[in-house]
Amino acid sequence: GTTLRLKGTDIEAAMHADGTVTAGGHRGSIHKVAAACLGLPSANGWTSWLYRDRTTGEVRLLDALRPSA
Repeated sequence: GTTLRLKGTDIEAAMHADGTVTAGGHRGSIHKVAAACLGLPSANGWTSWLYRDRTTGEVRLLDALRPSA
């Protein structure tokens, strides 16, 4: 149910329970949908999508949710 925004655009995506997102008539991985919405052959979804942290209200890159290496 989380809403994502494509960095540098007004494009929003809905996050689904299975981990896919939908935006602009596309459904798939964060990478595939970002690329399709940007008209690119590929995109790094982790650094393309923004979300609003529910605790702080801060807008952050989706990459912030990945576990540290």
